[in-house]
Amino acid sequence: MKGYRVLVCSAGTSPALGIVKCYRWLVGGTNHIVTSDLVADVGVSIYSDKHYVVPQYSSPQYFPALQEIIQKERIQVVYPTHLDEILYLSQLGEGLPKWYRELAVLNPPEMVLSANNKPAINALWEQSGGLVPKAFASASDVKDSDFPVIAKPPNGASRGYENIYRIDKRAVLEAIEDRIAGMLVQQCVIGTEHSIDFVAESGTLVSVCARTRSRVEAGLSVLGTTISAKDFVHVVEITLKILPHISFGNIQIMRDESGRDYLIEINPKLPGTLIHSAAAGLNMPLILADMKLGNAVQPVSVTSGLHRMRYHDEIFWSNNGNRWALRDRLR
Repeated sequence: MKGYRVLVCSAGTSPALGIVKCYRWLVGGTNHIVTSDLVADVGVSIYSDKHYVVPQYSSPQYFPALQEIIQKERIQVVYPTHLDEILYLSQLGEGLPKWYRELAVLNPPEMVLSANNKPAINALWEQSGGLVPKAFASASDVKDSDFPVIAKPPNGASRGYENIYRIDKRAVLEAIEDRIAGMLVQQCVIGTEHSIDFVAESGTLVSVCARTRSRVEAGLSVLGTTISAKDFVHVVEITLKILPHISFGNIQIMRDESGRDYLIEINPKLPGTLIHSAAAGLNMPLILADMKLGNAVQPVSVTSGLHRMRYHDEIFWSNNGNRWALRDRLR
């Protein structure tokens, strides 16, 4: 099988790590994996064939540097992975270089910017028959019976989990009222959190994988299980209705004890735990590459009941530049 030649940008992100793992171990053929980042010391680079240090994505030198890498390495597909970069690229819209738009795996700009506006998406979700957690116009509107509540930014950003607050008591709410001014305040739904990863083409669902987020650390699922996606078809249908041109993404849902599904957010990018879905059969990076290259997209079968635990893996290197992972030495 002929391999793919891919460039994975912002290599320090969780999606970047997942993409590299997919091409290294879950995609057939001899693949050429190139990564880029602001710094040289990025753990995932140990599994890439070449790593480049590039300027900040907003720098005038960014696209020239990227184009040089693409030409030198004969890159076929580019994966932006950092949410802040994706938002910046979406704001540029048609101002992006034509060669970049032809190679980059990106959702249409209007889909990215719409999905990133949480209050607007929540309103559209409700209009389409879905449920969202009860929202409050101000902290003073929260009644004692409404606790616990969640306060979060109305627009997504990388490391957005750092600005999310769970508030269980009125005294705490009053103490941080100034800090959460302008944030989206919602009732905290008690239940099981789920992620639904999906790929679509021209408004039609291509494939989907649903998984639990059994344990979350710093906004990232570290423990979960794939489950049947049949119960979440309505969730994807609403998403494709309100974001008709979206091609891929991740929907986060909280299912309460009565089995009702509440929208938490829609992420219009490759998810940080895409490797779980890929191992279960939904290899999002590969499918999106084939769609980008005009290749036939092969039907997939997604396995339910696949458990996953995330762990940290140390990378070591010496002064001569030789890098190795401890697990590789212990085999």
